[in-house]
Amino acid sequence: MDIDVVYTWVDGTDLTWLERRECYISEIPDMQSGEENSDSRYIQSNELMYSLYFLRKNAPWVRNIYLVTDQQTPDWLTEDKLSLLGVEIVDHKDLFLEYCSALPTFNSMTIETMLCRIPGLSEKFIYFNDDMLLVNKVDVSDFFIGSALVVRGRRRFTIKILDKAYKNWLKLLGRSNESGGYVGRMPSSTALPGFSYIELAHAGHGAYLQDFKQFIDHAFISKNIFYRFRDKKQISPFSYVLNWAKQNRKIYRIDNDWKCFYANDIVDRAGRLHFDLKEFEGVKFACFNDLSKLDKHALKELQSLLSIYLDRC
Repeated sequence: MDIDVVYTWVDGTDLTWLERRECYISEIPDMQSGEENSDSRYIQSNELMYSLYFLRKNAPWVRNIYLVTDQQTPDWLTEDKLSLLGVEIVDHKDLFLEYCSALPTFNSMTIETMLCRIPGLSEKFIYFNDDMLLVNKVDVSDFFIGSALVVRGRRRFTIKILDKAYKNWLKLLGRSNESGGYVGRMPSSTALPGFSYIELAHAGHGAYLQDFKQFIDHAFISKNIFYRFRDKKQISPFSYVLNWAKQNRKIYRIDNDWKCFYANDIVDRAGRLHFDLKEFEGVKFACFNDLSKLDKHALKELQSLLSIYLDRC
């Protein structure tokens, strides 16, 4: 079966985009004006370019790549590159249509709510953020096994005492993934029956279009998209649907084939890069967070290393 990949992307340095954002910045509640809506969420350091090339190199079976943007296209992504990489640009207005009053939006959860409306999207699809790199070969079975799903993330419990005891038990067994990079717990985690859920890893996630369409109806959309910035009252669509799948489909949970690298962890106190490509051994996904915090020399050196590794793949 054909499988597509969907990316969401924004260039937070684009002046026109910044002007639009500034017009609505006052809508952010004071209590939620911190990390969830910080400027660093929108700044890009060409992660998308590497992510696309790694994807085509290590998952050549992917059919189409849809890049969802807000009236933007990366400067480097010329018509020739769009054709070479098989990328189709999808603008927000093409997804929101009758919900255009929710635009412009600067909220990834609002945008994710509408991804199932991409025209021609395959029944099985994979969602990527632009800071995720597919650093080793993968097959369809790394995401889908028959009608089952492979879900990356750690098990969590809604009862705090039980959740803490479980994490301590994993540490004793040496099976605790402390690299960070989990998607924050959303209200959707407790919206389903049961006392456990999966806190999603910051990695690529497969999904079934029909599962999304069961929930992303007019009522869901109307409740979830009219937040231009992140809000704690929202439901994370992927968290909700993949946790629903945990109870209604067979799933295989994995939490050992991905790593998340934070800017502060890959430079020394002087700001010099200390990253080794050996970090990619044994993992399929590598996520680089907050690269905008690196100085230009460290960023250039990291990009050079990624280019070398890409050539070796």
